[in-house]
Amino acid sequence: MIGVYLVHAGLITRDQFFEVFCEQDRRTPSIGEVATRERALSVSEVMNVLAEQAGRDERFGEIAIRLGYLSKHGINDLLSAQAAARPHFADIALELGFIDQPALDDALQAYREARR
Repeated sequence: MIGVYLVHAGLITRDQFFEVFCEQDRRTPSIGEVATRERALSVSEVMNVLAEQAGRDERFGEIAIRLGYLSKHGINDLLSAQAAARPHFADIALELGFIDQPALDDALQAYREARR
């Protein structure tokens, strides 16, 4: 993960890492938002799933399948769409001013080379 690489390379601090990570999480749409945007579920169906989920230790997708709203394949498609909508760690670190563009470009290149 690029964030861990940036910390190990001394380009961002651990506190900055966690701030970016939390911001990334905050900006990632919920699976219910993705389901309505993709028209896989109606708002009413999402609300039903959320009502079932309240106070339970059960995932949104598991409940949607149990209620007959979605298949496992449908949930996987929504999870893929959710992952695609998740903002990139490096973009948020740049936006928050924790790293500048030239340093980020160098770090991304070094990160890619290290993964080969």
